[in-house]
Amino acid sequence: MSPLFSQLPSDRTTSFSCGHIIPETSLRTIVVGKGPRGGELEYKARKQGEETVIGELGQILLNFAALVPRGMIVFFSSYRFLNTAKEVWPKSGILGRFEEGDMNGLDHSYALTSCPVIRGINFADDLARAVVIVGLPFANLGSPELRERMKYVKQLEEKRGTRRPPGQKDAAAELYENMCMNAVN
Repeated sequence: MSPLFSQLPSDRTTSFSCGHIIPETSLRTIVVGKGPRGGELEYKARKQGEETVIGELGQILLNFAALVPRGMIVFFSSYRFLNTAKEVWPKSGILGRFEEGDMNGLDHSYALTSCPVIRGINFADDLARAVVIVGLPFANLGSPELRERMKYVKQLEEKRGTRRPPGQKDAAAELYENMCMNAVN
């Protein structure tokens, strides 16, 4: 709990935890670093508009959809990335292959990782059998608000005299990563 809420005194935080709602046998995490055509999968903001990146992603999703029963939901890290994919895929024929039904009539949905609407939705057992997260939604480090928040957390840690082992991230870096992981969760 301390890294997530390092700016709060420990006596002001409580924790509640439950078991996972799906069995471990039904859970698999796969990290894909290269596309089927051999392209590197880098989803930083500057790369998200490149048609080759979008094309590799589309082919990965087509291949994955052919293996996964009963559809999938794909989470994008930004509206820009999602909209670019929606523009590129029809031109390349990828979207048509999803819509043609050559994926056994599967239903595929698209959303944003930080979209509050999707949180708490329980899919029926025969829907969205795969959850795909495309890129991680790191906040913009150029944001003045974020920079000030990170500066404050780091100063608070220094004020408390917290010492970290060499190589360990400071409170600001942990906050930044935790914000991203919170959006993914």
